[in-house]
Amino acid sequence: MTESRQLLQHFLAALAYRTQKAVRGAPDTFADFRIGPTSRTPKELVWHMTSVIGYARTMFHGGRFTPPDLPTFADHVNRFHETLEALRADFGDESLTARITDQQFLQGPLSDAMTHAGQLAMLRRLVGSPVPSENFIFADVRRENVSAAQPEPAAPDEWWRADDGPRPPGAFKSASDDRVADRTEAPGISRSIVGFHTDDVGDWVADLECGHSQHVRHKLAAAVGQDDVGLWRVKRVQFEHIARHINKNVCQLAGSYDHVLGVEFGISVMTDRVSTGID
Repeated sequence: MTESRQLLQHFLAALAYRTQKAVRGAPDTFADFRIGPTSRTPKELVWHMTSVIGYARTMFHGGRFTPPDLPTFADHVNRFHETLEALRADFGDESLTARITDQQFLQGPLSDAMTHAGQLAMLRRLVGSPVPSENFIFADVRRENVSAAQPEPAAPDEWWRADDGPRPPGAFKSASDDRVADRTEAPGISRSIVGFHTDDVGDWVADLECGHSQHVRHKLAAAVGQDDVGLWRVKRVQFEHIARHINKNVCQLAGSYDHVLGVEFGISVMTDRVSTGID
């Protein structure tokens, strides 16, 4: 799959994340809330978003996509995510040929749908149930997940209050702002270690839950009667048991920086300087 197609899949995942953020926890009155005689309700917006994503699929498959109305708002939301998954699969299918370019997918139907996700968020405030703000840079968005099961915010704005009116840009500072300003201290998105393997030269690599990997380097503490290799073999079982429960900080902003992971049981682990934080 090309990098361009991977980015389009990631855009779909961001769309899924923001749509769920806009509809999660909405009051029962939200689905049919209409601010004007010719405006769409949230239910109608999601219906339209489904048609837009389905229209994008016709660029691969031809024909027309005209989704029927469904009984409930939840039905519409679920079908929207199913349609996102179908388009995500289309983007990953190298046997399919699109009638438009990847740039046209982005500037057309995908941007259209993201605009409507923002409208859903605006309607939440108008209905009296505003959506808490967050720093979306650190949102746990993964291109393989376009389902309705989206994670909670990783970097919510702690100063946000539902009854606050609009404030000027920069009026508040969040902890996440420091994470952007200083990448060397950015904790990033936590990923759990799920396993280990060695590379071609015998260095240890941690396998992360997100599917990425991260090299680790170990400096073994002195031990009476054991050389470094022997001590590593003794400590490895303990390392693996404990490290599986450690949140490993990778998948951060692009750039080169040092990651340091301190483990308090006789082994000091330090990763190499890496580009983008991903092997």
